[in-house]
Amino acid sequence: MAEFFNNFLPAQVGGDVMRGYAVAAETRRTADATASVVIDRFIGLIVFMAFAALASVAMLLWGKPDHDPFSPEGLLFMRIAAAGSMLASILLSLIVAGLLSRRLKRIAERILSVLPLSAKTLPIWNKLAAAFDVYRDHGRALVAAACGSIIIVILTSVNIWLIANAIEPGSISLLEVLAINPIIVFSLLIVPLLPGGLGVRQVSFATLFAFIGAGYALGIAVGFVQQFIGYIVSLPGGLLWIRGVRGRQPAPPPVPLEQG
Repeated sequence: MAEFFNNFLPAQVGGDVMRGYAVAAETRRTADATASVVIDRFIGLIVFMAFAALASVAMLLWGKPDHDPFSPEGLLFMRIAAAGSMLASILLSLIVAGLLSRRLKRIAERILSVLPLSAKTLPIWNKLAAAFDVYRDHGRALVAAACGSIIIVILTSVNIWLIANAIEPGSISLLEVLAINPIIVFSLLIVPLLPGGLGVRQVSFATLFAFIGAGYALGIAVGFVQQFIGYIVSLPGGLLWIRGVRGRQPAPPPVPLEQG
């Protein structure tokens, strides 16, 4: 169901919002639901950007898998991709470390206490801080989230690679897709225009495919085909959500006491 909302709401975070809403509605623990979604999203981004860094550095060190030389623009892009993805993964890791640090949370609490509306913001922050603290003692949950993200980045990269080679055989290697796929995902998060990143996705594909020498037109085509496949495979999630909403029964009204 989360994938359905990712595809039909802007910015590729619709699934996060609906997942957090569902958990909060089911458990009545809004802070815990928010913390779980935020931690999961940040860990996913760390894994994605780490893959981009590893793939781009590997090609800078040993060349492209097809042994073709980089164009000057492609070489510059690969260097920027390597440095940018490494920096992004480090910054994201520091953010997660900050969210799990009790000392930094106490500093944030002191800052909030002197700001306007502290009477309303401090209770919310304290609940969130307590929810994030739970993950300090549950390292397995963080490892599980990272493993899930590794599977996702590999599967989505294989999907892009297969689509591109079905349209134009031998046009791009899996290693090159691993270098650009996380950057595309990141661009969809920071440019929330249309549902599922429509338009932004195609421009990102086209630009990055052109930089690595696979061609602007192929990037556009792959972007549209992947988007269409995403819409189709996520539709069952939307149907399940509608079925679940319809199946929820409102709480019965209280029975009035009989008059003696």
